[in-house]
Amino acid sequence: MYFDRLLIMKKIVLSLILSVISYSSYSNPDLSIKVSNASLEKQNDSLTIVFNLYVSDLNGNNKLYLSPIIKNTGGAKYLDPVLIMGRKMKIIEERKGGLSKDIFVGSPGKNISYKSVIPYETWMSNIELSLMPTLSGCCKSEILDNITLIKEKVLEDTLCVEEEEVIVGDVEEVFTDLDKLDQEYAFLSEYKFYDSKAYTREGALIVKFIKNEFVINPDFLENKQVLDKINEALSFIEKDPNAKLKKIVIAGFTSPEGTYAQNQKLSEKRAIALKNLIQTTHKNIEPFIEIIEGGEDWTGLRELIVKSDMSEKESILNIIDNVPIFSGREYQLMRLNRGDSYRYMEKHFFPVLRNVGFIRVYYQRSGGSDSLVKN
Repeated sequence: MYFDRLLIMKKIVLSLILSVISYSSYSNPDLSIKVSNASLEKQNDSLTIVFNLYVSDLNGNNKLYLSPIIKNTGGAKYLDPVLIMGRKMKIIEERKGGLSKDIFVGSPGKNISYKSVIPYETWMSNIELSLMPTLSGCCKSEILDNITLIKEKVLEDTLCVEEEEVIVGDVEEVFTDLDKLDQEYAFLSEYKFYDSKAYTREGALIVKFIKNEFVINPDFLENKQVLDKINEALSFIEKDPNAKLKKIVIAGFTSPEGTYAQNQKLSEKRAIALKNLIQTTHKNIEPFIEIIEGGEDWTGLRELIVKSDMSEKESILNIIDNVPIFSGREYQLMRLNRGDSYRYMEKHFFPVLRNVGFIRVYYQRSGGSDSLVKN
């Protein structure tokens, strides 16, 4: 918790407030910002800005800058910003060497008490206070709508007869071994929202299979390292007293060669084989396993073609995008360019697609007083 303050004050206040908002909020499906108890107070040559802030539902890979602004027709001034970071982003920033001391740093789901004291200037006699939120992730930044805290206030001196301020310092957030592993492994994520129809391959683990086989060979290619990572992640979840296993997603796929029915059955057998292998080491996890029978991995094939420099690329993509599987897609690919394009894919792409792959592990935090029980 950042900068909790207990103020014991006896005041004579000489001020006229035209319009004050004591509670403001902003929300969208992915983010909720709540601000309360905002105040502006002038004392001699200083202006004190205070408000309470609470942010929830921030993605672990994102950070939210909240820049307080005081302004009127005569001028504007940006104050020291507040930075809210998800757990993954906070670990990244700490590894970089920390942040500026002029930034209030907080975490989602925790109350923050903001206080800034600046020199008073003559143009500040009639001002409003607002927040400008900027949400950023790994690829983009988005400036959100401003949040008005105080619409308009005429400032006069506040005479303090007696003042005592007690500041309770920040309690450093402790990162567990599971947090650090979450940062290191892309396939491991805290469970927020999951939709199997929107499943993505990026960052998932991949177990490779020999053509037409569904038995897992730990010594084949990188399989041993992949299996070790799965076991390591599950062991850390089991040992963490504040976390529990939420879901293991195993998406089975095959290369497009062969019949559709055979490939569908093969992808299912591969996924089940991996599920059974994990269960030999980690008992009682079957209720958390979800199997996706992906069948022929045309999406994966398309991604490989787009990244390649093979000839007839556009013609191949046109067939994949516009010819249904049961209307001769594979047959047309075999005929294209006298079969040279298909043979190229057989040699360079199909071996990559012969996998059960796309394994993800999700965990859920029990947190504080929550009484979630590990299954």
